[in-house]
Amino acid sequence: MAGNNTKRRPMGLKSSMSKKPKTDENESVVDSSQMINDYEDERTATIALKSKDGASDDFEDLEEIYNNAMEALESDQEQAILLFQGAIHDCDRIIKIKDSENQILSLPTIFYYIYGMSLFKLSELLDPEDSVEYLKLASQRLNQALDSTNNFKNIASDILLSSKINIGIGKCDLSLSRLSEESMNLKHVDPCLSKFSIAIESHLKSNIHRKVPNDPKKDADSDSGDINKNTNIDQIYSVIDMVLTFAVISHDFDLKLHCISWSKNSLDLLKNDLFDPERLFFLAKADWILAQHYLDSLDTGSEEDSDVDDDEDEEFEEKNKISAFNDPEYESNSTRATEYLSSAERILTEIFEKEGEKSQPEVFTMLGEVLLNKGNFISDNKEQESYYKKSAKMFNLAQKVSGDDSIVPEHLLEFLQDYQ
Repeated sequence: MAGNNTKRRPMGLKSSMSKKPKTDENESVVDSSQMINDYEDERTATIALKSKDGASDDFEDLEEIYNNAMEALESDQEQAILLFQGAIHDCDRIIKIKDSENQILSLPTIFYYIYGMSLFKLSELLDPEDSVEYLKLASQRLNQALDSTNNFKNIASDILLSSKINIGIGKCDLSLSRLSEESMNLKHVDPCLSKFSIAIESHLKSNIHRKVPNDPKKDADSDSGDINKNTNIDQIYSVIDMVLTFAVISHDFDLKLHCISWSKNSLDLLKNDLFDPERLFFLAKADWILAQHYLDSLDTGSEEDSDVDDDEDEEFEEKNKISAFNDPEYESNSTRATEYLSSAERILTEIFEKEGEKSQPEVFTMLGEVLLNKGNFISDNKEQESYYKKSAKMFNLAQKVSGDDSIVPEHLLEFLQDYQ
């Protein structure tokens, strides 16, 4: 590491990626109508949709409500919430009708899929105290959808719907694991990863090849009646992102490593001859997560002694470094952190060199943090300063491209001001 440098960011300022969700394990499953109270809310009453000839079909109407809700996710979340609630209200109504006619078994697969995914989306959008109930009921409905696929034919549309169902079940169950410390283990997580793997394999077997879209901001979870290839493969990337985010919050290193290995293996399956910045970004994210793990292990000692008086800082830091350098475990963790930082730097730099300011803001933010942390390991003052300047440049680009200064984590703003 370098000598005295007032601008140097100290180790221990971590990424803003990891946030631990609140947990609530003592909840019981309730009926969806009790959770949403949509019968008492006129805004979520059944939305009547009609085709061009004036005829109306319950399932077509339901699918259109759901598709409209998915489209509204980016532009108007309040409208999306109302539409998802309306879809669930319609599902409850249709079930009552079919049950009274002894035709409950005639409900199509897409019905249960829409029911389940609407509940899942509300669990994310509303972040309710009873999100466990939303997720459990969503998983139940999606498993009903999966059970009804037994009569599916081996055609592309059926394969795609089965894949989406498996993705939905995996997302629900992984979200449930996040909400309970007891479920954050390999026993509960591995079945979710298996569901995701089945979905990915189905996509590959159906010969659906991804062309990198011109607009990388395309919603990764968009569903529509006219499904396109880009959207379906983008769903796979949204799954990988979810698994990597789960790896960030896991305190179990074996589970963290398992999720990262699964993600990298899945990304290898999606590799082709095209330049795919999204795939490269997630490869870099996997390395960055591992680098953070080893950086955190280096920070542990210094955080415990963070209450040292200011006038003793310099002497304390020097003693700390001497002690650390004589520790084999510290040296090993430093080496591994540097290796993963270098790998992430190489991948993210490749994206930046080919896309420039067209890159997503997250690319700049992550590259900025990677460069900053790697700079902390460099002993040559001039080279270290170069890394810090490149890091600040990336943070500035992130703010410029996103139009949002808050995209740079708050704990890095002081560093950024030093290198403006």
